[in-house]
Amino acid sequence: MMSEQSDPSERSFEVLIDGWRETIAIRISEGRPQVRLCNEPVNLDVVRISENVYSLILDGRSHHVVVTAGNNSLWVIVNGARFFQAVILDPKELRNQGPGLKTSDGPSAVLAPMPGKIVRLLVAVGESVQEGQGVVVIEAMKMQNELRALKAGIIERISVVENQTVNAGDSLVVVR
Repeated sequence: MMSEQSDPSERSFEVLIDGWRETIAIRISEGRPQVRLCNEPVNLDVVRISENVYSLILDGRSHHVVVTAGNNSLWVIVNGARFFQAVILDPKELRNQGPGLKTSDGPSAVLAPMPGKIVRLLVAVGESVQEGQGVVVIEAMKMQNELRALKAGIIERISVVENQTVNAGDSLVVVR
């Protein structure tokens, strides 16, 4: 359920962050975002460096953040080493689905969260996968990251091969 908004200029969103459901409230005041996460204020300053790249100061600590949009989610890479998936939930869907929280019935693409090289394919076309199952390993900034299926289904298409270089946002695998 969406939290009550005390300020009409504040927008609240229900999100899934790596499977954890949270409420994020955002309000712009004097040109700066004011953020509340789990009803707690977050001391945040954000500067857009380029498309999808931000410099973020969170509680006095500086972070380099890359955000790549996928189907109904965002991949967030923090300081080149850690990334997570955030899904903004539609409050109507949230009420209808309850705790199960399913993704859409249509195809779901696993996207490259950052530029890198495909190290290993973990699935084949026609193979069944479970939500959260690893489908491809990408190497970026000298770190290997296993990318996971956003939903259960059948691998419909694999758009890459091992050792291929990819750009942020490239579709790698499609699950239907």
